[in-house]
Amino acid sequence: MRRLWLLLVLPGLVGCPAEVVLGRYRLNGGSDASIALIDAGLDDASVAFDAGAADAGVLDAGAPFADLQVSLSGPMVLEQSEFATYVLRVSNVGALAAASTVVVFTPPVGFNFQSTGSCVLASNTVTCDFGDLDGGTTSSVSVTLGAGGEYGWGDFTLSASSSTLDRTPSDNTLLGGLAETPPGTPAVAVVPQFIDVTGCRGTSIAAFSQCVSGSTMVERYYLLADGGLTDDAGYVGVWGQSGHQRNLAFRFHDAATGQQQAGFVGGSVSAQCFEGSIDLGGVPYVGAWRGCVQ
Repeated sequence: MRRLWLLLVLPGLVGCPAEVVLGRYRLNGGSDASIALIDAGLDDASVAFDAGAADAGVLDAGAPFADLQVSLSGPMVLEQSEFATYVLRVSNVGALAAASTVVVFTPPVGFNFQSTGSCVLASNTVTCDFGDLDGGTTSSVSVTLGAGGEYGWGDFTLSASSSTLDRTPSDNTLLGGLAETPPGTPAVAVVPQFIDVTGCRGTSIAAFSQCVSGSTMVERYYLLADGGLTDDAGYVGVWGQSGHQRNLAFRFHDAATGQQQAGFVGGSVSAQCFEGSIDLGGVPYVGAWRGCVQ
């Protein structure tokens, strides 16, 4: 069968933005998944993004450039009404100081700032002034986000700039995803295993109870130990839970093109099963699902 939810086409929606993670990323478990600086002593259950790790250490010591890189650490999945701390880091791996370094962070819609540290907040975007950042140094600031929007996946943007010429400006920006799930009831520890998902599609469908008998399809997905996700059709993605394990979120992308596909967020409803909604390309509630781990 073709992907019912991965091939959704919505009226007025032209394509879906590709999920872009500049540089490289490492998946390291899906339970209590988080985004963090790569190679920085991650817990066993985390997903890590680093926009510039591939460039670190390769700049000639005498090169007349700065070289900024950014990273974000914190939970990848939050239950609605939860709060979490995120650490924004900027590193200068260049030889020259990066003068007047500024970092700008915009979380997904529905993730709202509760505290902003030393940063300035405007229109749910924070601007953080790090001043002059010497070569070979890293600076950071902590902010707190609360999940209070619609259920689903959304993308964040983290970028750095300075008044000094940057050797590789392509790694000054990091894009990634955060998920907000409905509340769950019991804790369900998802280990590497199968999950059988029954789903339906349709506009404004936000709960599995809205699915009509006979209009659903059943698929089996594979939750991998490294936090990855795959299925029989060759789609791949990521999955994660909060630390309390009352929720589950996963999202697919096309392995060949990087094109964003459907996202699933749900809360636990039994000792094995989750229920929730499906989003696509930033559009929430385009379907619903129930999934039970096997």
